[in-house]
Amino acid sequence: MRNSDVARVMEEIGGLMRLRGDNTFKIRAYENAARAIRELDKPLDRLLAEGRLRAVPGIGAAIEKKIADYAATGAVPLHQKLLDEIPASALELLDVPGLGPRRARAAYAEAGIDSLDALEAAALDGRLASVSGFGPRSVEAILAALAQVRRHAGRHLGRDARPLAELLAGWLGALPDVARAEVAGDLRRRLEIVEEAVLLAAASAAEPVLAAFCGHPMVAEVLSHEDGEAEVRLGGGLPARLVVVSPAAFATALVRRTGSAGHLEELDRIAKRKRLRLDDGGLTGRGGVRVATPDETDVYAALGLALVPPELREGSGEVRAAAQGRLPALLERQDLRGLVHVHTTWSDGRASVEDTAIAARELGFEYLVVCDHSKSTSIAGGLTIDDLRRQIDEIRQVDARTDGIEILASSEVDILADGSLDYPDDVLAELDCVVASVHGQFRQSRAEATARIEAALANPWLDILGHPMGRILLARDGLDVDPEALLDAAARHGVALEVNGDPHRLDLDWRLHRAATERGIKLSIDPDAHAPQTIEPLLASGIEIARKGWVTPDQTLNALPAAKFRATLRRNRN
Repeated sequence: MRNSDVARVMEEIGGLMRLRGDNTFKIRAYENAARAIRELDKPLDRLLAEGRLRAVPGIGAAIEKKIADYAATGAVPLHQKLLDEIPASALELLDVPGLGPRRARAAYAEAGIDSLDALEAAALDGRLASVSGFGPRSVEAILAALAQVRRHAGRHLGRDARPLAELLAGWLGALPDVARAEVAGDLRRRLEIVEEAVLLAAASAAEPVLAAFCGHPMVAEVLSHEDGEAEVRLGGGLPARLVVVSPAAFATALVRRTGSAGHLEELDRIAKRKRLRLDDGGLTGRGGVRVATPDETDVYAALGLALVPPELREGSGEVRAAAQGRLPALLERQDLRGLVHVHTTWSDGRASVEDTAIAARELGFEYLVVCDHSKSTSIAGGLTIDDLRRQIDEIRQVDARTDGIEILASSEVDILADGSLDYPDDVLAELDCVVASVHGQFRQSRAEATARIEAALANPWLDILGHPMGRILLARDGLDVDPEALLDAAARHGVALEVNGDPHRLDLDWRLHRAATERGIKLSIDPDAHAPQTIEPLLASGIEIARKGWVTPDQTLNALPAAKFRATLRRNRN
């Protein structure tokens, strides 16, 4: 009984129940169990035999019984029953952004659409438009979403892949034959989207480590196993590659297996000038004499460079900066003084203003900027003007009775299709701060989308542009805005840009951070949190991607103390 097979069955049960319209809590129980099983470093059959299965978070009595059934018969009766009702191929429909379980159910029930290919064919021949919940515009959107799904096949969110890689690295590091193990590759550089997880281990003998890795309970398939490397596919579909090197070569191999192609080309050029050779086997000089490099700092020092943080190793000027002693002092969690863009129960958040403020104070923040949705985002409980004014009153009352933190009244105001904001200027003027974001009508031309954002940035009450491109990673590209025009307009009007920490957004794109800060634009590192317990993990994602964009504390709006934050907001400068 392989863990990956059981996790797949649990996930399919959850997905088939979604297509059938079953109870949400039951669905989540199976999905949570699948996730927990995928992350186990022990075989399920051993835990079952030892009576320790119920100790795994996410596995209760009902799930335990189904795992026992699978162990005994190779099948789960509920799974078989669901497959008799709905073919497994219909689960592909749940991967299409914007389709949703309800319309997927309708597509299957009314038109027999049970796969991505069938969905595309029905969209093209007109059958999909006759299904409940669809029309010409939604069919067009589904075709665009299908193209997106196919374009992103084999790609994974860094947020999803990193925990799995870190679990494997921790497990490898605990093996008796392994001196050290680390996550390398794109994940170590904190890329937002990856195609595989790369792991590096130091051991005197590679084969026992590779054999153990290929037999790990998280592994669903071994793709290759030779020459000191093995590649496997994990239960959720993520490929993982393990490279085993000698302990003496670990630091150089870590440099080689972390840096981008551009970064490594620059290092090789410097090494050649110094008559050195840098490869997975180590750093060698004339006559093949090995240069001692116990850690990465020694590798870079031997090349005459300061240590380059892993997230900067993209071949975008970091090697030159390291040679000249000009690497930036990157943003750290302790640099953030204020918490911006947090939702409460006034819209789609799950905590009151007061509970959110207390949580923010306990996390060490000096000020909190409450940003609930405006009226046009009705699906998220957007506030009418009267609601907003009542919320402002409540924020003032909570602020007056809550010591140790300042609470500012703000709103995440929708940017409408023409670039106007969702509240009139006299209402915006009543707020302490305005964050404005795009939440709809993304299919504008580049000229239309750019004009829309430029018009919003020209509004004198806009302080921060929220998730500027509106992208959802692996699901939606966002607005087709001219990035140079956006940055020029933000600089011209003195509007800060958000770096949204939601791992599905990470917007503003890190590739634009330096261009923004070079124009003097401040960046606001925000969690876009909807519950207090999500604040820290979302902030961590935002800080990681800001560091990747070379962002420093002095370029960060909410690294300012409360008084300076207020003074720096556009409305107060004007």
